[in-house]
Amino acid sequence: TDTWWVNGSPSTVWGVPGDIPVAADFDGDGKSDLGIWRPSTGDWFYISSETGMAAPKQQWGEPGDVPVPADYDGDGKADFAVWRPSNGNWYYLSSYNGAEHIMQWGLPGDIPAPGDYDGDGKADFAVWRPSTGTWWVILSSTGVIAKQQWGLPGDVPAEGDYDGDGKTDYAIWRPSTGTWWIILSSTGNEVSFQWGLPGDIPVVGDYNGDGKNDYAVWRPSNGNWYITYTSGGSEIKQWGLTGDVPATFIASSLRKDKHGANFDGDRKSDVSVWQPSNGTWYVIDSSTGLQTTQQWGENGDVITPGDYDGDGKTDFAIWRPSTGTWWVIDSTTGAIVNQSWGLNGDIPVPGDYDGDGKTDFAVWRPSTGTWWVIDSSTGAIVSQSWGLNGDIPVPGDYDGDTKTDYTVFRPSNNTWYTIESSTGAIVKTVWGESGDIPVAKDYDGDEKTDIAIWRPSTGVWYIIESSTGAVHEVTLGTSGEIPAQEPTGQIGVQ
Repeated sequence: TDTWWVNGSPSTVWGVPGDIPVAADFDGDGKSDLGIWRPSTGDWFYISSETGMAAPKQQWGEPGDVPVPADYDGDGKADFAVWRPSNGNWYYLSSYNGAEHIMQWGLPGDIPAPGDYDGDGKADFAVWRPSTGTWWVILSSTGVIAKQQWGLPGDVPAEGDYDGDGKTDYAIWRPSTGTWWIILSSTGNEVSFQWGLPGDIPVVGDYNGDGKNDYAVWRPSNGNWYITYTSGGSEIKQWGLTGDVPATFIASSLRKDKHGANFDGDRKSDVSVWQPSNGTWYVIDSSTGLQTTQQWGENGDVITPGDYDGDGKTDFAIWRPSTGTWWVIDSTTGAIVNQSWGLNGDIPVPGDYDGDGKTDFAVWRPSTGTWWVIDSSTGAIVSQSWGLNGDIPVPGDYDGDTKTDYTVFRPSNNTWYTIESSTGAIVKTVWGESGDIPVAKDYDGDEKTDIAIWRPSTGVWYIIESSTGAVHEVTLGTSGEIPAQEPTGQIGVQ
């Protein structure tokens, strides 16, 4: 039908089959104009959002070109521009003075990715090379060539200003996993965010007007837009039909609770189990002795109880590996909170990494040994490379500074490796034997996590008390049973 739909209503019939939508701010009023580029003739057509009138058509480009409208001359208006894959030439028509410009930049097979990478108010010529995952940018402010390796073959470039500093960030979206990978220009930090499924189309944009690009995908199978705002929160909008083209795309121990599962807030661990077959939690409140049941989760989920709202009570929570989604019942309000964080194959490692008294969403990725954490105090994404494939993550507050420390137990050499959050020091401790299960917890009450293992073959617990360094042994359990402080990320009794 060649109809544009804007904010829930059919807006304008504009274009013919075969046209390419190119929404951009051609009139300089700060709003995107409905525009199309016609490959068969190289003609541009747009409707000014300022006047509502159709602007005179402009012939610019030829069949086979890629439209790349952007503000190359810095006058606040998008310039008509195309990139020619056959020779790597950029051709743009300055909206400021009508001058024609040609710039050779890129090779056949590259993908154009213009943006204001240096923050000078002008779009920079930039391409992303799928064969090597390398970005090549000519900075308009200096003429210097910037090179950045970021991405793999099969990724989709998704450049945008995600941190709101006025500069375009290098970013890709990985269709195979639905993960966004971004280098923030303000800090140089590398962040990732799982959002989307194979077959989705990334539609980068600032959907809430806070000056930062949001993670967003459009799902052709159901016409839904899935948006996660960088400032917090998410939204699903049904918009479009199968076969539509989104214009945006074209335009561009675990410190869950020091006292264990404490659902009633009396600072005592409650006896509790979760039944995978029906997703039901069964809890005996230590304060009253009453039994409580809560259906939360389904078979295949991983339970991740913790104090996510900071009220001193453990919240019912699960992580769903199939979707990488966390589901939490806020114990203060009863509200349901969900957070997409992690990939299938990750291990959930919730803990209070920022020391604000709230459990943070966190996963450890065995394939890369990387920890990915969302700080509850700021919403910032933190990553830390620590551990190898085959290690077992055992986060806990080993130095007693109220922050969770990155820690892994390596079964191959029975060694614990910890980065102390208070000093950054790396501590190595050999403790355990082949087949042991790490069960770190604060057993001596000194506010520090103690290194401990449980030996299934004998049912003996071996604990190094952090307060004295003394070794404490307790026989409890037999072969085939599961310790109540089971390794992070595994389903069992908590």
